Amino acid sequence: MEKNTRIFLFRAMIPCALIFLLSMTPFLCKPGMPPNTRFTALLKRVADESDIGPVLAEAKALIEFQKTGAGFQSGTPACEPPAHLYFRLGEALLSRKDTLYREEALFCYEKAVELFPRLRHGWPYFQMGLILESMNQPEPARKQYQQVRQYDFSLLALRAGYRIAGIDDLRNDEDEPVRSRDLYAYFRFASEDALREIRPFLKSRLEACDEALYLQALAASAQGNPATATQRMMDFLAKHPGEPSALYYRDRFAGNPMQPFYPTDGNLLESCYAPRVGRDGGYLLTDDSRVMMDFYLPELAAGELVIDATFENDSETPIQLIFVLNDQIRETGSSEKEQGHCAVKFSPRKEANHLELILHVLSKAVDADTDAEAVVVNLRELRAVRVPSGKRT
Repeated sequence: MEKNTRIFLFRAMIPCALIFLLSMTPFLCKPGMPPNTRFTALLKRVADESDIGPVLAEAKALIEFQKTGAGFQSGTPACEPPAHLYFRLGEALLSRKDTLYREEALFCYEKAVELFPRLRHGWPYFQMGLILESMNQPEPARKQYQQVRQYDFSLLALRAGYRIAGIDDLRNDEDEPVRSRDLYAYFRFASEDALREIRPFLKSRLEACDEALYLQALAASAQGNPATATQRMMDFLAKHPGEPSALYYRDRFAGNPMQPFYPTDGNLLESCYAPRVGRDGGYLLTDDSRVMMDFYLPELAAGELVIDATFENDSETPIQLIFVLNDQIRETGSSEKEQGHCAVKFSPRKEANHLELILHVLSKAVDADTDAEAVVVNLRELRAVRVPSGKRT
């Protein structure tokens, strides 16, 4: 009798055990390998559904399982995968049409940078700044924007500088003028609509420097005063002759005949923003370093734009150059040549175009007892050439 009872109980437990195991399937995955399809489905529900409490809890549980199961310390490379998942969850929350979950999004970004501070070159900090600004917390937002600059020196850092300038301007502190150089860097290298984005600063007190002349020219044009705008830009050019964007705006404000290209000869190294590279007859690039250039097209004619690069690679390590124009990406093939040349095609846009050139050193076997030598590539020439439609290059 007792034996039959045990058999009965055992058989009765089998369905319960199966149900339990099925319910735990998302959590019984190998550490570092979360069920990505399940997580992606949860993100869509987080972004679209009205009541997301249980969905949000499940998404967090998936991330926490991976985090606790991997056995690592915050800040190490092993932390990047779960940090990225928290970032994706924050992005899904921030993409909602309502603003009910801003604090949850803020929590997710905080967890992401707690795990891996340099995640996505400071993007979580920028998103936290935007959230805090929307919650009328300018000073905490300012601190987050400042963090961006520790991990990015490109477009995101310039955008953070623009947000900081806006916060500083709202302080209305006569002892602290708006930093003209930060604002100038944004307008020259990152703004897609300078005459619109200068409007919050029309009455601002700018820090006295050459760059303030450039900003005053933009402000005068935005206020419908082309004569003053032209004069201020000419004053700036007197101190910085040949500066491509200033030449472009001068001609535009003055009603002069526009050149087909700024800089006129297509030499992009003369229109380069690259604070972390050296100059030695060219621009020195190291692994995963980048230079950023800007150029201006007054008219968007049919055809393509060819970016032509000449470089020297003194090492025997194969390299790859990655070009990013606005939102388009082109990758070159591997090259081990001492002197190399490559050309890539893009579809440009009217007026401001922003080009980034990134050096990627391809992996190469290294003796365990030997340190890998740093790879340095000298970018000797970088030019842009417009190619009419139908013409072969």
